[in-house]
Amino acid sequence: MTQNSSTFSFNHYLSYLIASSVLLVLGFLTASEWLVRQHVIPNDSFTGHLSFLSQLQKNDKPSTFSIGDSHIAYGVQGSEALKNIAYPGDNIDDMYFKASLFASHSSKNKVILQADPHLFARYRLTSKFEYMTFLDLEETSSFKLHILSPYHKSKILHYWKAYLIKGGLVSSDQLNSIYGGIEGHYNWAKMPAKDRFARAKDRATLHKPISNIKSHSISSTYEKTIRTLIQNDVTVCLVTFPVTKEYYDSMAKLAEYQNALAYYRLVAEEFGLPYKNHLQTFKQEAHLFNDEDHLNKQGNDIFTARLVADCFSE
Repeated sequence: MTQNSSTFSFNHYLSYLIASSVLLVLGFLTASEWLVRQHVIPNDSFTGHLSFLSQLQKNDKPSTFSIGDSHIAYGVQGSEALKNIAYPGDNIDDMYFKASLFASHSSKNKVILQADPHLFARYRLTSKFEYMTFLDLEETSSFKLHILSPYHKSKILHYWKAYLIKGGLVSSDQLNSIYGGIEGHYNWAKMPAKDRFARAKDRATLHKPISNIKSHSISSTYEKTIRTLIQNDVTVCLVTFPVTKEYYDSMAKLAEYQNALAYYRLVAEEFGLPYKNHLQTFKQEAHLFNDEDHLNKQGNDIFTARLVADCFSE
């Protein structure tokens, strides 16, 4: 009798333990889904960018697209006629993916394709986003569990740490969810001159391109991007984006930057494309920059109109 009683107690305890564990796991998953929906997605620009790309895929109207990294994301004002599909950190592989994604939507499409030297910086040669994995047409649908998304599931503990320890999730610069692009609201001119020079020098050093661009496989990808667009009757314009005087003065001293610019000129000539070098367009207007190499909202308002006319008015 005692043995049966002990067995019953153990089984009862085991059942209770299993049930409690299941409830605990379900509770954590439910709370995590709430956290992602209520606090992560509204503050995470990459999630918004995925949703933006998904919506654009459903629209086959002719448009102008700007493709590149943060220089374009901050430097081009999106509109009904100009969709800014650039995102900070995009590298040449990501640019090729996006070009392929939208090249065949309409034969009347136009593309502003970034031609900045730092795209060939060594740390930029490998993509970190894996758009093919993350871009899901149901990514932001109301019925899908976001915690199962490849993008979110590996970051759940990080989200909780930020929410519980830091008191919330820090909002990144907000993406324009309708037309793309990110608005910068800082005025670079307000920073002390000494600090501006030091930051720009460090940034230019980080951005130094590799010396063997033409022989590296990544240049083949850049040229394949152009070829894909042209084969789909897309009008292409290569653009080198504006940087501050401090950044320009630091980069101009390095032969690798001049080699990169020469590469873009050569590619433009080989493909018969316009190439617009705007590196020094706002060299003396520090107030138009968000930091050493990104335009702010005031800067991109001015630059966008000039850029579109420069590229496509002929």
